[in-house]
Amino acid sequence: MVLESHASFYRSIVSPKHADASNIQADFKDGVLKVIVPFKELPQPKKISIGSSK
Repeated sequence: MVLESHASFYRSIVSPKHADASNIQADFKDGVLKVIVPFKELPQPKKISIGSSK
């Protein structure tokens, strides 16, 4: 006797602002869901030189 059961599962997460949504990858293998979320390159901080006035 073979019993089969299946159910649906729904999970929602909020991705960070710097996630690259157009390149998200997902793979489901052997009952494991693997999701890869690449990040966009963050802008470098701007350096400002500060002088002294003596």
